[in-house]
Amino acid sequence: MVETKSRGAYLMGLTSYGNYNVEDTADFTVYVPRTDPHFATSLAVIPLQLMAYYVSVARGLDVDKPRNLAKSVTVE
Repeated sequence: MVETKSRGAYLMGLTSYGNYNVEDTADFTVYVPRTDPHFATSLAVIPLQLMAYYVSVARGLDVDKPRNLAKSVTVE
């Protein structure tokens, strides 16, 4: 994270509550509630999907019609 930040990147940290050392490096930190380790990734998906949505909207991309979708989805 430090190397990426030194090259001018804007960093978003995604961590669980209690891990406050991420704030020292990241520009913006999102905290996921503490839970069983098996469910932590399921909770982390929510802010990551919201970030992907808002970045796409900010870039002017159509989030309802992604490009190159035919490569992974076959319609009969």
